[in-house]
Amino acid sequence: MLVTSRCRLLPSRTVNDDDIFDRDAILARRALLLSSALALFHCSPAPNPTVSSSVDSVDVPAAIASEAPLPPSSASPSVSAKNPTGPTLPGGKTWDEAIASAPPFAAGARLPAEERAQFEQMNQGLKARYEEVRAVWEAAKGLCDAAMPECRPAWRALGEKLKTAHDTLRGPRRLCGGGDNPPSIGQSRDEHLSFLRGRLEEAEKHLAQVAAGLSVQSEQEWLKHVANANVSPPMPCLSCMAPSGWPISTVVLFDAGSSTLNAAAETSLARVREELKQQLAAPNSPVERFEIRGHADPQEKDGDKLSLARAQAVHAWLAKNGLKDPKLVTVAIGPGLAIAAIASRNQRVEFVIKGKGIRP
Repeated sequence: MLVTSRCRLLPSRTVNDDDIFDRDAILARRALLLSSALALFHCSPAPNPTVSSSVDSVDVPAAIASEAPLPPSSASPSVSAKNPTGPTLPGGKTWDEAIASAPPFAAGARLPAEERAQFEQMNQGLKARYEEVRAVWEAAKGLCDAAMPECRPAWRALGEKLKTAHDTLRGPRRLCGGGDNPPSIGQSRDEHLSFLRGRLEEAEKHLAQVAAGLSVQSEQEWLKHVANANVSPPMPCLSCMAPSGWPISTVVLFDAGSSTLNAAAETSLARVREELKQQLAAPNSPVERFEIRGHADPQEKDGDKLSLARAQAVHAWLAKNGLKDPKLVTVAIGPGLAIAAIASRNQRVEFVIKGKGIRP
C-alpha cells in the first residue's frame, strides 16, 4: 500500500523543544508502519539483536498523533505539576508487600542433579525478571513534568525499564524442539511470569495516573513509552526437525489430601494413554523409561506417602486401561517441588521422559 501525504514549506525558524517533540511523533508513526508489516508475518528474515527502547522508534495512539491538541488532563489534587506528591507506589504497597503472594521458587531436592541445575538456572533468570518489574514498580518516585527539560532523563529511563520488562515477560519463544522435560519447569516458569505480568499491569495503571496528574505532555510521553514497550521484537522464521521423545505436558490433578482419581483426572489420563502408546510403539525410540512422578502440596499431611499413592493410582489406571509396559515406573517427589501459590496446582502427577540423548 502506498501512503502519500501533502505538505507545504514553512519559513525556517529556530529549532526548539516543540520541534523535537513533533519530529519524534513523525518518526514514531513511520516506525509503526514498518513494525505493523512485520507483525502480519509474525517473523522477520533475520533476528534483530538490538531492539531500541527509544521513544523515537514507535508510534503513539491516534489521539496523540492527531493534529488536534489533547483535551486538558484531569490532574489529581494529590499530584503537583512539578513532582508527584501523592502515593508514589502502586496502591501504596512496597515491592516486598506486592510480591508477598508470589509463587514459590521450585527447588526439587529429590530430583537428579542435572534437573536441579535446570531449576536453579531458571530461578536465577526469574529473579532477574522480578528486579526488572520492581524497577518499573518504583519508577514514579523519580518522575516530574515531562515538559521540563530536567525531567526528561527520568522519563527516558522509565521507557527503557518498561521496554525491558515487557520483552522479558513475553516468555521464552521455543523455536525448535518439544516441551519442557520435566513439565514442572515450564509450569513453574509460567506461574511466575503470570504473577509478574499482574504486578506490571498494576504499576502501569499507577504510572498512567501519575502522568495524567503532571501535564498533557507527561501523558503523551507515557503513552509513547507504553506503545514502544508493546512492540514485540521480530523473530526469525525457522523450520525445525521433530524431536525424539516428545515430552508429555498433560498434568493429572488431585483433590486435597486425596490419591483418588476424579472424573477430570481420568479424562486427562485418557489423553496421556494415547500419547504414551504412540511413543512406546515408535521404532528406534531412545526412550528408556517414563517416570510417573507424584507430587504433594507442602501443606498436605504425609506429603511423601501421598505423592507416592498418587503416582501408583495413575500407574494402576493405565494398566487397567490397556497400557502395561515395564518402561512405566512410579516416582515419589513429595512436597518439595511446589510450583504455584495455589495449593490445588501442586497436588499433581506429571510424566517425565528418560533416555539416551533426551535432554532433561
